[in-house]
Amino acid sequence: MGVSALARAGSRVLVLLVLTTAATASVVGLSQVVPRGRTDESASGVPVTFRPIRVPELGVPRARDSSGHHNDGIVIGKPVMGAPGHQGTAYEFDQPGSFILVPPDQSLSPGSHDFSYSAWVRLTNRPHGHQTFDIVRKGLSYTGLGEFKLEVVDGGHVRCTAKDDRGETVHITSAGSGLANDQWHHIGCARVGPTWNVVVDDVVDSKPATLVTLRNTSPVSIGSKYGREDLPHGRIDEVVIAISAGPASLPAPTVREGLRRLRTITPAGRWHLDESSAAER
Repeated sequence: MGVSALARAGSRVLVLLVLTTAATASVVGLSQVVPRGRTDESASGVPVTFRPIRVPELGVPRARDSSGHHNDGIVIGKPVMGAPGHQGTAYEFDQPGSFILVPPDQSLSPGSHDFSYSAWVRLTNRPHGHQTFDIVRKGLSYTGLGEFKLEVVDGGHVRCTAKDDRGETVHITSAGSGLANDQWHHIGCARVGPTWNVVVDDVVDSKPATLVTLRNTSPVSIGSKYGREDLPHGRIDEVVIAISAGPASLPAPTVREGLRRLRTITPAGRWHLDESSAAER
């Protein structure tokens, strides 16, 4: 039995998701993310069930959400807190098992709306071959729940991926590379109308997309693939998820205008990552 801790948004309790499988699971690893009352199979075909249990808060450090939606994240493992950031301080993710887990909430599910997710990153090494650095993700590709993720891939390119409720998946990779130069870079992904976009330091690459609805009920993971793999081996700061009020099926503005609107609305989640130690809760 493996157990992972989540913070119930806006309250002083934790939710423990109890993983039940035929084999022993890792303490933190999420081999499947499923909503309450549902049982699915992991990639290996092992049935997996999560059962929420409410317990008193145990003093687990949190990454505070300043958006007003109370989507605080739980700091798992041993990321370095208080590292020099792009603004204030940042988290550094070098230790296996380290990540920030943000509990699922309807405010973080894009549905049929335009949305974006972004972060500032500072990397000294770039991934090679099939290695990837997960920056922000919500969901896993092999589940039926959909996903969206922001990652750095071979050569220091940025890749954006989304999978909707129908299983339709779209990818786009930035044309530019060179992220692993020990400098801060702003990277992100966005759906604007019928387009899917990757943004690196305000340079936008776009492609047509047929995504419909993303009703993703998985937790958000910042800093790795739910602590299991794809550590970025660098710093992450100022993570933002923004979701527009209007559906993406409406007449789309230009991509630039759509991105500007997403930057100016109140986000669904904004994590400054300015906590300087585990003592800050």
